[in-house]
Amino acid sequence: MISVHSPDASQLETATQWPVWEKEACNFDEDYTATEMFYILDGEARLTTACGIDKTIRQGDLVTVEAGVVVNWDIRQPIRKHFKFF
Repeated sequence: MISVHSPDASQLETATQWPVWEKEACNFDEDYTATEMFYILDGEARLTTACGIDKTIRQGDLVTVEAGVVVNWDIRQPIRKHFKFF
């Protein structure tokens, strides 16, 4: 499961305390062994799964990817995000 939404003020304040990850435009698979929540600072990517989930994420999105999901990341514009694993 992948969920995408706009964060409220409290969620945004929390997310900005997390580490930052950056990645250039590329395509790769990520096997999530833990749930990750991240806030997109810059860029755009398309996230897809074998079970039919297809989400485009961009600046301002708060995204949660549940543990056990394999996600194909198609980064179209370099991504910069705050992230945390749970």
